[in-house]
Amino acid sequence: MVTQYQNDWEDPRLSVSGFVTDYIIWRLAIDEIEWLGVPTMITDTGVEHDGMRKICEMTEVQSAGEWCNIAFSLFFPNLHPSEMEYSYLIFAISFAGAKSVEQAKKGKWIEVEWIRSYTSHYIYAGIRASWETTNQSWAGFMRYCRLAVCRLAFHATSERENISEEAAHANRHAQLA
Repeated sequence: MVTQYQNDWEDPRLSVSGFVTDYIIWRLAIDEIEWLGVPTMITDTGVEHDGMRKICEMTEVQSAGEWCNIAFSLFFPNLHPSEMEYSYLIFAISFAGAKSVEQAKKGKWIEVEWIRSYTSHYIYAGIRASWETTNQSWAGFMRYCRLAVCRLAFHATSERENISEEAAHANRHAQLA
């Protein structure tokens, strides 16, 4: 990924706010919820945004139910993160999407905007504090996502195969009984 910026995370097309807003809009759309008054964002989203949606959705599905009882403030333990690892960035955006849907269903649109804004600022602070010194970038994030998507897909396939094997084993036992 070649940009005119020293670091690709400085490119407005790849702004953290854009990723967070895009995922929340997309996540709400899955539940057929339209966000009236949605903040404007750059419309030239690309493979980075598609990759973010895919990995965040997979993460959200994998974490289904676990986040229901976690308060937003507990998920973000401090106001000024000293780093932002790729995995935590994915969890943060996924969590923001899940919580935004939860609040939207209650008609709490101010909360949805607060979640979007806070998550964006939180992630951006972590990126500014660490990515330059740790040589992290959106390009590196995309490589990480490709590997993570493969791992998650393999894990899901393995679980389905285990369930199928257990069902077949149970059927054999039932037939013998």
